[in-house]
Amino acid sequence: MSRAITALAFLLFTCGVTAPLRAQDASSYDVEADDSVWLRALLDVRIADGGSAVSWTDHGPGKLRYGARSDAGGARRETQFVLSQLAVQMGASLPWSIRAQAQVNLQPDLDSDPRLIEAFLRREWSTPSNGQSLQLGLMTNPFSLEHTGPAWSPAYSLSASALNSWLWEEISIAGVEGEWWHETRVARLGVMVGAGYGPDRLARGLALRGWVMGDHLGGLNSELPLPNGTRMDIFDER
Repeated sequence: MSRAITALAFLLFTCGVTAPLRAQDASSYDVEADDSVWLRALLDVRIADGGSAVSWTDHGPGKLRYGARSDAGGARRETQFVLSQLAVQMGASLPWSIRAQAQVNLQPDLDSDPRLIEAFLRREWSTPSNGQSLQLGLMTNPFSLEHTGPAWSPAYSLSASALNSWLWEEISIAGVEGEWWHETRVARLGVMVGAGYGPDRLARGLALRGWVMGDHLGGLNSELPLPNGTRMDIFDER
């Protein structure tokens, strides 16, 4: 009981301390609109006290990102000081109003090497109420209502829900897309058409591993750990 009370008190204290920071992080992460070349980074460092089961990131049955450590003596629970994420975004304004943007992520427990999350060129033709755009390259799909924070991180929690964790780690597409939109007083209407390739083995990890929660953001060279001790290449067109 005392352990549960201590954990609850720590959680409430952490929420109280980080709430003002969360309200400021979006504006502090932004860059000046008129910068022709920009660079920004997100550093996520945590103290994690995992459960008694070995995590899925270590090919175990645990459903959370951080769990017990597995060694010759079996699974043992321990507190870890870890680098959860280092994300670097960069961009540039090119001639003919073309915008270039790229993002590279490093998460040592999920991918041994830095992975390319996105790298694209975008051109927009817009007025205050209408617009068109054309985008080409490696793109992340903005379908999640959770991943709206800096560098596509969850804005309201440390880890996304199980559904968004699955979709976000596997859906990364290379291709081209075009969009048209029109804004009225009550709504924004839009049409998007695109073509691409990438995650042909979508949901294979879900079938072998089940639902999990994590912070993995899939990219061009990302691999997912599987329970059988192997790893699955996400970006694999067959």
